[in-house]
Amino acid sequence: MKRLVLVTLFAFILLLGSALSVSAEENAVKDSGTFDGVDWRITEEGQLLLGAEGETQTFTYSDDRRNYPWANGYKSIQSIGFAGDVAGNGNMAGMFSFDYIFDDTSGGLGGGYAVALQTIDLTGFDTSRVTSMRDMFSGCVALQKLDLSGFDTSQVTDMSGMFRECCKLQLQSLDLSSFNTSNVTDMSEMFEMEGHAGYAHHEEDESPAVSYWYQNPTVGNAFTELDLRNFDTSKVTDMHRMFYGCTALERLDLSSFNTRNVPADDASMFLSCAALKWVALGEDTLITLHHYKGNEYEWRLVSTLDGDAVSGPILANNSKYDGSAPGWYERVPARPAQKLVVKTAPKKLKVKTLKKKAKTVKPITVKKSRGDVTYAVTKGSAKAKKALTVNKKTGTVKVRKNTKKGTYSLKVRVSATGDMTYGPASKTIKVTVIVK
Repeated sequence: MKRLVLVTLFAFILLLGSALSVSAEENAVKDSGTFDGVDWRITEEGQLLLGAEGETQTFTYSDDRRNYPWANGYKSIQSIGFAGDVAGNGNMAGMFSFDYIFDDTSGGLGGGYAVALQTIDLTGFDTSRVTSMRDMFSGCVALQKLDLSGFDTSQVTDMSGMFRECCKLQLQSLDLSSFNTSNVTDMSEMFEMEGHAGYAHHEEDESPAVSYWYQNPTVGNAFTELDLRNFDTSKVTDMHRMFYGCTALERLDLSSFNTRNVPADDASMFLSCAALKWVALGEDTLITLHHYKGNEYEWRLVSTLDGDAVSGPILANNSKYDGSAPGWYERVPARPAQKLVVKTAPKKLKVKTLKKKAKTVKPITVKKSRGDVTYAVTKGSAKAKKALTVNKKTGTVKVRKNTKKGTYSLKVRVSATGDMTYGPASKTIKVTVIVK
């Protein structure tokens, strides 16, 4: 009898242990499912695991916006990893962006910034067939490091918003040297840190995403330098707001950039980059050098791309670089304007002197000019423009042969480029020739 009791007690303990084990295992998984052919689960410890151990799973292709179910865990997920090998396919836009849930009820984005996510281990993730990485890490505001050395981006065409709002990400340690961007056409907002756009979007939401931006209004200061020399941008057609809001960015190497397919109106690339001081430009980096303080600054060539000191062209802020002088440009305080003195006096000619040949007169006198001086006609009647030709380099005026009696006037803009001490200046004067 005693033995029977012991056996029964032992069996009960085994059964209880098994039940507790099952219960513990069930409690370890907070949420799970299968999305686009790939298993996923969120543990109670705040880890998102994609894939299945010992298996290779592939995302099925999905057009345009994806609705990742794990994004609902944006408040608690602290790390992301892969339980097995997972292959991306086509559009993987917003894959790790918890702000990338499409809300069918409102027709807009839901979710919030990944305020808890600190680490992403991409080991086991095959990106060789991915074509879109748009917004892939957008809103990962707590992420500090990211190893992308194994990323295959050879098929990617869209990298817009890829690191948007990754405000703590130390991009100095972000190795993008393996990135193949030869097929990318869209890099707009790729490194944008303009946080106010985030909480403005969620103004009706009381999620941590909103609170984060209200409590951290100056976030966006994680990195000071970006080296993108390996980027092939020959197919890129959109770079608007590419570095918008990178408030601590000081040094930017764009010498390999080819922007010949990017629209001329690209000044928004550097909006709110208050600290930007050095930019490297190449022969094909045809961009607008912009700083938000307007005429207070200008951009001066200070060295070659190899680092040899030079004293070269000075570009006005918000002016277009034409590719003629590659090198490192430094943002410096604008030079004071030169005191350009321009005077003009009417010139008189007799009609009979113009019957045999044209005559050249010099009605413009320029003093105290710095740098090269040029002359350009800005206004005048068709009659005057036919009779008078202004030399763009000397300012002399050629009066056409057989010009009839009359008074001929043109408005001429006289411009001086400036030198290392004084900035450019221009004045518009009226040139008059009287034929009697």
